[in-house]
Amino acid sequence: MLCAKSNSVSAASIVKHKNVVELLGYCVDGDLRALAYEFAPNGSLHEILHGRKGIRGSGPGPALSWPQRIEFSIGAAKGLEYIHLRGRIHGDIKSSNILLFDDYGVAKVSDVDLSNQAPDTSTRLNSSGYHAPECIISGQQSWRSDVYSFGVVLLELLTGRKPVNNTQEGGEQDLVTWAMANLSEDKVRNYVDARLKGDYPSKAVAKMASLAISCVQYEAGFRPNMSIVVKALQPLLKSASNPTGQTSNLKLERRRYVEQWMNHCRFPEELRRQVREAERLNWAATSMFNEEMLMEKLPENLQRDIRHHLFRFVKKLQILQFLDQRVIDAICERLRTKTYIRGSTMLYPGGCVNKIVFIIQGKMESIFVDEFTTVPLSEGDFCGETLLPWCLANSSVNTDGRGMRSAEPILLSDNLVRCLTNVEALVLRAADLEEVVSLFARFINTPRIIMAARYISPHWRKLAARRIQASWRHRKNIPIDQTIALHD
Repeated sequence: MLCAKSNSVSAASIVKHKNVVELLGYCVDGDLRALAYEFAPNGSLHEILHGRKGIRGSGPGPALSWPQRIEFSIGAAKGLEYIHLRGRIHGDIKSSNILLFDDYGVAKVSDVDLSNQAPDTSTRLNSSGYHAPECIISGQQSWRSDVYSFGVVLLELLTGRKPVNNTQEGGEQDLVTWAMANLSEDKVRNYVDARLKGDYPSKAVAKMASLAISCVQYEAGFRPNMSIVVKALQPLLKSASNPTGQTSNLKLERRRYVEQWMNHCRFPEELRRQVREAERLNWAATSMFNEEMLMEKLPENLQRDIRHHLFRFVKKLQILQFLDQRVIDAICERLRTKTYIRGSTMLYPGGCVNKIVFIIQGKMESIFVDEFTTVPLSEGDFCGETLLPWCLANSSVNTDGRGMRSAEPILLSDNLVRCLTNVEALVLRAADLEEVVSLFARFINTPRIIMAARYISPHWRKLAARRIQASWRHRKNIPIDQTIALHD
């Protein structure tokens, strides 16, 4: 890179830091004054995130992973910290002045002008969206204005958005204004760069967003210095890296297979987004290990203790107090962990109730269409609970466990249950419940349990109510003389 800044040679030549672009030489030939800096083969951070400046139709470069974004943030932060510790300022921090080296392994700060302690603001304030409010108002620059500019770069890495984008709506054109209103801890995951495809640690994302917001505070005195910024970023690198690399490789390989499968099936974009979100949630909850195989290898007493621990999520079902402990253990043995993404529908009016869902974490809502009421569901709550008393009351086996008798029609739902957030839950399927009923028929098919199940079951209550109403309407239609004759 060549720059005509002959008065910067003496100052720039003594800058030696691995995260600051090095001056390799200079040229003086008549009126020509040129500086030669090390070449950045991978271009700038701006080119990777947004495309080349001034070239119409230039698209962004390869998608950066979360660890790469953290590494680039730390590299640029250390370079800027070095400049500040020498008592100087940069004055023009932006993503196009952060260059990438070593095959996207190292980020370095470029365009460092150390020759002037009070830079000419008319020539340095030329980067829309990066400069602090006090620079725009008074033209005075300081290390705090550099911190503001670096905060904008962090927001670019986090969201993939440009500092100023005139194609967006009015409230979203300026990145800092939009970020201050939207990047709260509970919302930040909704605005992370879509090119990451959900592959990032949620806590690290929230911490990076909080750090970026602190850097772009309107009041200069509230901004941290670069040493604090570096210390805040370094723990995020540990959370983003994996010492063995095995888990990351498995995750990348699985993601690649999922993408190939979706391409082969020609999924629409919205369906792809939902599949990616479900995969990300499944990996975060289980790391894709086989829970059933893990349980099978544990001692039986330990398996029983684990099931009793899981039982705390199902013990709220009233009908369970009538069942034998062996039946309860068999039910807990068949519980399976499952994750649902936000917006998933568990039950819908008129649909078959084929599972009971016990919420471990997350939020749902149950909407009773006929009654126009909404019930919030959270940790410890459940839905589809009518399936258990219905199965007990409609067992398809006799008390000897051999003979079969016709069961009632399938159980239909009268409410809508959907996820308000991502939900982790324990699920008991109807087929597994039917298996338990058949295995323990002699303990279940007793008059006490069947009557209790029918008394508790909303299905049987509604059936009884309909029969009472039908009998009452039939009686109301009987002539009075016939009624007197019946009493006589």
